[in-house]
Amino acid sequence: QPGLDLSSNAGEQLAVLQIAISMAATVLDSVPFVEIENGTFKYVLIEVKDGQDNKKLIARGYNNCEYHQDVFDKATQPLDALGLSCRQRGGGRITHENKAGEIFIYGYSVAFGRADHTKTVELIKQQYPSYQVSYSNEGY
Repeated sequence: QPGLDLSSNAGEQLAVLQIAISMAATVLDSVPFVEIENGTFKYVLIEVKDGQDNKKLIARGYNNCEYHQDVFDKATQPLDALGLSCRQRGGGRITHENKAGEIFIYGYSVAFGRADHTKTVELIKQQYPSYQVSYSNEGY
């Protein structure tokens, strides 16, 4: 076609693509590694992935969830809305003693199996660097 300048269109497309990639990374980066409450509760280790196959592990635990599936559903609902995909990577329990500055990770999920508690410890230490964080593969 006469007068059609493909070079500027390609430049615009590249800029849009770069923005889209940047936004995807930003969305994944904006997801906190850990969301846990005070007390003793079930938790799930979750792998979150964006459309570019970038992924990260997150840990979620809530007092008001009776089952590990409830934790997973509560944690992933807002992530699904952001276009992120989520897979459970096992579960367990957490005792979080806020006043004592201690977190203990243990046990397993009947439905999801045992999470790799060492990975959960790493995530929690990033968010709670002054806490004493420990784990055991024993218990339910």
